[in-house]
Amino acid sequence: MRVSDIYSAGIHGINQVSRFLTQKRHLKQQQRRQPDLALRYAGDWAFIDPKTNQQHDMSISPDFSIMIDHRELPGRIIGLDADQLVFLDHYGFQLKVFANHNGPREIYDESSSRTYPVINHRDVPQQDDTDDDLTE
Repeated sequence: MRVSDIYSAGIHGINQVSRFLTQKRHLKQQQRRQPDLALRYAGDWAFIDPKTNQQHDMSISPDFSIMIDHRELPGRIIGLDADQLVFLDHYGFQLKVFANHNGPREIYDESSSRTYPVINHRDVPQQDDTDDDLTE
């Protein structure tokens, strides 16, 4: 075996190890960021269709599956960052969920070319029914 072959094999081995460590570090960084995005988007939300004045419920799970009016929306996530989640439905239309640090703030539905403001259920006070049961 020639010295140049040994040298090439050594360089190749070092490149492989370097590539492996870089990929591993990148994967760890993605895993660290993923929970933050899940916390940002996951939850129960709603939006109102101004045409029908009907409220629609939307749930986003920590694995980013989307349910609208308690039905799972078939499709897949094609984009995800701190500002928006882009979902491609089974018809080829995009549903874009725009977010800030409080969670989703609006939804753009490409199929209807409409944007809907999001109602954040975290901010809506829940009614306490115990006050109605007071008897003396």
